[in-house]
Amino acid sequence: MAKIFQVRYTVGDKTVAHEHYTEKGGRSDAKALSKVIGNAMMGEIDVADDNTQSMVRIWEFTGGEMGKPIKREGAPSAVEVVKTADDTRIAEGKVEKKPKTPKLTDEEKIAKIKAEAEQKLKEIAEGTFVLPARGRKATGEPKAPRAKADAADRVAKLVEDLKISEKAAKIISGAQLNATGRRMRVVLAIINAEGPINASKIVTDLNATGKEDREVDADDVMGAVHHANFLFSRENQPWRITVKDLENSDKKLNLVAVRIEYDEADEPAPEAQPKDEGEAAA
Repeated sequence: MAKIFQVRYTVGDKTVAHEHYTEKGGRSDAKALSKVIGNAMMGEIDVADDNTQSMVRIWEFTGGEMGKPIKREGAPSAVEVVKTADDTRIAEGKVEKKPKTPKLTDEEKIAKIKAEAEQKLKEIAEGTFVLPARGRKATGEPKAPRAKADAADRVAKLVEDLKISEKAAKIISGAQLNATGRRMRVVLAIINAEGPINASKIVTDLNATGKEDREVDADDVMGAVHHANFLFSRENQPWRITVKDLENSDKKLNLVAVRIEYDEADEPAPEAQPKDEGEAAA
């Protein structure tokens, strides 16, 4: 029986995957992706001789941090694989070292410095010398900044497509949550509750729809909560989801408004307070 490690991540509204033969390669890929896009998921998959695949466990990566392994059973859901295990195998294998450049003798070093100095003096005399600029060397024409979608347009589109309230759409848009993912549906359930809601109720409600690609459990809900709080923090949004442990191992979840702390340099200067009569007389 063979084994592969599949790293899934979301680009826009589409989920794609990379596959690796080794856990080390998959873990490195997932960490790098989660640092850039916020989160990624790695799954350990057993592949039988007849190519039948079955899940063993999964890990969630958020902001470059690896979560605890979660046991899974059943066949993995279908996904577009943009890099197969054979594609990533070269990067995971032993990298051949480049041959070392032979060391120069002192005479050769001096000759090299002299030639470079003479070339610079020649360019100065001809008026073509340019002082080197700090930073990376330019490799071509500067790229124009990518235009971001207008926030108001995205809110309106979320309201129309998902049939949700404007408040919920603003929270989802502000946190840059994937509009079609399971995490969004978990967060939306917490928003719509407008107060505390148990994680078990969210699990029951999502499974009752029959629209999930597999059975949702409490780990899925808590993973979505932690990811949403990461996005709220990253995007400087005034929201957090609080988690309270219950006696029956359930969790009570609640969306609360929080105060955003700014650096002192960003805070407006306090207004001058009028002096009282005693200070004025003095």
